[in-house]
Amino acid sequence: NEKDPNIKMDLAYALTRTTDPEILSLLMTELNSDNDYRLKINIIKGLNHFPYGSVIDTIYRQLTNPNLHIAESAAQFLVEYGIPMMS
Repeated sequence: NEKDPNIKMDLAYALTRTTDPEILSLLMTELNSDNDYRLKINIIKGLNHFPYGSVIDTIYRQLTNPNLHIAESAAQFLVEYGIPMMS
């Protein structure tokens, strides 16, 4: 359990380069529990490496995050990787 926030951010971003479901579960836990907004942003930025259906609900929830940096990162994820919904 890494304590240095800079190392933790780098580790999280590096872990997003895998498609391992166990890693995704770990990242989602960190995204939902860690208080460091920089870590959350790094995780969001790297979620595009995982199946869209596995991450989209989490991305949508982050759109309403009170921290504008996190909400903006979630919005940017949708701009770059979002799949338009058909009506």
